This record gives sequence, structure tokens and C-alpha cells, in this order.
Amino acid sequence: MFALRQFRLPLCSIRSLILAQNKNALRLLQVQTRNKSTGSLKKQKEPDLEQSQYFNYRSKIIDELRHTKDPNPYPHKFNVDVTISQFIQKNSHIKAGQVNTEEIVRIAGRIHNQRSYGELIFYDLHGDGTKIQINAQAQYSERDFVKVHEHIRRGDIVGDLKIMKCDIDEDDQGFLEVETPMMNFIASGASAKPFVTRHSHLKRDLYLRIAPELFLKQLVIGGLEKVYEIGRQFRNESIDTKHNPEFTTVEFYLAYADMFDLMKITEDMLGNLVYDLKKEYVIDYNMDDKKMRINFEPPFKRIDIIETLKNKLQVVCSPPKTNARMFDKLIQKFIESECVSPTFITGHPQILSPLAKSHREISGLCERFELIVGTNEIINAYTELNDPFEQRKRFEEQSHQKDLGDEEAQVDDGAFCTSLEYGLPPTAGLGLGIDRLAMILTNSSSIKEVLLFPTLKPM
Repeated sequence: MFALRQFRLPLCSIRSLILAQNKNALRLLQVQTRNKSTGSLKKQKEPDLEQSQYFNYRSKIIDELRHTKDPNPYPHKFNVDVTISQFIQKNSHIKAGQVNTEEIVRIAGRIHNQRSYGELIFYDLHGDGTKIQINAQAQYSERDFVKVHEHIRRGDIVGDLKIMKCDIDEDDQGFLEVETPMMNFIASGASAKPFVTRHSHLKRDLYLRIAPELFLKQLVIGGLEKVYEIGRQFRNESIDTKHNPEFTTVEFYLAYADMFDLMKITEDMLGNLVYDLKKEYVIDYNMDDKKMRINFEPPFKRIDIIETLKNKLQVVCSPPKTNARMFDKLIQKFIESECVSPTFITGHPQILSPLAKSHREISGLCERFELIVGTNEIINAYTELNDPFEQRKRFEEQSHQKDLGDEEAQVDDGAFCTSLEYGLPPTAGLGLGIDRLAMILTNSSSIKEVLLFPTLKPM
């Protein structure tokens, strides 16, 4: 994963940053790398560049790699065996200078420093609040040594390492709970109509947040590889049995994961939750006078959207009749309405998901799933888009949809796109509606029954 912008040090305010590179892009051993091919890396000294010049210089290189995919600068996923902290703890008994040639592990981190001595390169790799020094030798490189290393710079993300003992500081593991802004100058992170207020001193409009997604992903860019937030969201939409203008969600983001990892996490999380509460997987649920038996025992059913809709007929969609709105209505009418026990629906068209990464195999689709339980959407999750070039194009298309009259189209968040240029790892993100889940677990037919003070129409 390459960074477009210069990575400034020190980073005391944002911790150290864990991101990832294509599996085959870098295979390093701290003291020596395994391999057969040889080569000498003699980088030309780069002139001192202003930030804009450096950005243009890196953009040209990365744009070429986006097309050649050798390596892919924005991979879907990177399989990490252990974090740097876990590796150091596990191998603390190995003395400096010793080599363990029996074990190969994959870790990943961001390069904070680089020193080249011909056929020997040293990297300072940061991640998970820790630092490790690694080196690569041409004689052990499995691929062309120069080709692998010539474009790597400070701030880039690399992975697939075989490592020895080193000096390092350790930090705690696990997810970190955070709080992100509930008001902002733009409403981003989801497709919804926001509430607007006015800041008297700044004389500018402020929007109540519709989702914390973009802030949380910026924290992943800033070095928090496991982050989550429980908080209120505000959407200026209809009030009915499933919707309230303010509601509570939990969103979490996990570096080096994809949507398929989140499916497994979802099955385990909800299956264990229901069993712990009810001492069985099957529960009763009544919705709109319809009695349902919901089975939370993993694995959950999976449905492909396009295949399911092939044999379905027409559906009414209110203006504006954009492609995204039409697809969304089709999904609601013909798929969600029939999902009783937990069901993953996948294969979403890309136009429905401007923040999700394109499907790695099927053009026009994206890597996203929704979990439907008792005909309610409970979870929405992606393999997150981490390509800043593609993200800007998506936002431009959303702006066009907004011009056509779609008030729920997403706004162009230029600040977020700029943050992507510093490098977002292959990341998966998930949002869960706590109120809707509470409805199912308490057999409540309306969201009002699980809120202490729901929004009601005035008498």
C-alpha cells in the first residue's frame, strides 16, 4: 500500500501506523530475506520537493501501478498472522543476531525510516504502537530485488515478513473505543438526508452526523488498526416502526480484514449473543402481525442480489428514479421482505456503495454485505475503498446524483480523499443498528418500544 503524500515525523500525536502491502511485494527477513535472485539497488537521489511536487511525483508512479498491478498499490486484503507486538512477545527469548529459519510469519506496518547500502536495505517498521527494524538483502530476494524496492518510500505500507529479534516498545492490544464529532461542516459517511443547524459565531451551517464512518477510517490511517464507536446518528427521514430520526449504532473498523472476515465475526458475535441471552439459538419475533421463528445458529444464509432479482418483476420507485434508488427499492421489496432468519445479502451493484471497494473478481459489483434479520436490516459492512483516485470519482458521481434531485446522495468530502492519500490499509468496516437488534431480542414490533424517548408526532 503506497502513500501519495509525504509522511511527516515525529508522530507522537497519532501513534504509529499499521497498513499493508501486496503479499508478494515485499518478503523481508530482519537480518536476511529468503531468496535466490540478486540485484543491487542504487536509487537516484531525489531532489527536495515541495508537498505538491512530491504528490504529483508519487501520483504518477502509483497510477502506473494501479494499471499494472505489479504490485497492486491498493490491495483488497493482507493476511496478517500476528501484530508486531505479538511477534515480539512470542520471540522475546531469541537473542539479538540469532535467526529463526524454521518459522515464517506475516506482519505489516508503515515504514518510518529507510537506509540503503547497495544490496542491503534497512527499514524501520512501525505498527500497533511498536517499532521493529528489518533489513532486506538482494541475495535472498524471491523477486527482482530492484523492482520490489525501488518505489518504496517512508510512509508506505509493507508486509509479508520473516523476522528475528529486535529492540521494540510494546503497547496494549485490542479495539480502542473512540468518540468522533457529532457536528461537521458537511454530512458524510452514508446516503441520507441530514439535519442542519447554524453556528452563530462562525456564521456557517453545521450538520448533525449521519454516520461516523469517515472519521473512523481516518483514525485507521492515523495508526489505530482496531477502532470502534458507539454513538447516536441523526437522519432527517421518515418516522415508522423501523425508523427514528435519532438512533444508536456501533461501528468498528479492522485493518487487514475484508468483508468475508466480517461475515465470520458477525456469525460468531450474534450467535453467541443470542445463545448467552436465551440459552438457545431460536427466538420468536412478531412484526406487523407476522409471527416469525428466527434461528441465529451459524452459519447464516447467503443470498446474491443479482441472481435473486433475475426472476423478479416490477417495483414502484418514487422520484428521483436514479439507478441506485431503483436497485435499493428492488432489494427492499423482493429480498429483505423475505429474510426471516439472519441472511447475508451480497453482490451489491457498485452504484449503491460509493465507499465500498470494487469486487475483486466481478466488474460492476462491490464487496459489501447487509445482514437482514426478521425483515430488518441490522448490519451494513464493506471491504473499504482505499484508493483515493477511485474515491474521488465516486464522489463526483454522487454529486451528479445530487444535482438530479437525490437528497440522500453523498457529498464530496475532499478532506477525506486527502487523508486516503496518506495510505489506508486493506480495511473492513461494519455498522450495526443497536436499536433494531434490541427490537428483535425483546420481541418488539416498533423501534419506539426500545427507546425511552422516541420522536413522536405532536398532538
